Amino acid sequence: MALAWVVAGCAPGPELGQLKIQAAHDISCSEKDDIHSKSLGDDVYEVRGCGREAKYRWVCKGHGPMSPCQWVLESKR
Repeated sequence: MALAWVVAGCAPGPELGQLKIQAAHDISCSEKDDIHSKSLGDDVYEVRGCGREAKYRWVCKGHGPMSPCQWVLESKR
């Protein structure tokens, strides 16, 4: 019973499909292009595509399973 409570109390993990869509928009790269993501740890990801790079952080407002979360652009080049 305690295990179910612990699992239910966790915020959702990073949605990599959403990251690809967000990065394609932010770095002006069509979704058809090959966009690669790499975890840097602590819910931070580096994304590369179309000769550009960006770094994102997965941020949640709250800790429950229904907490709203989103990718936040930290930098791009």
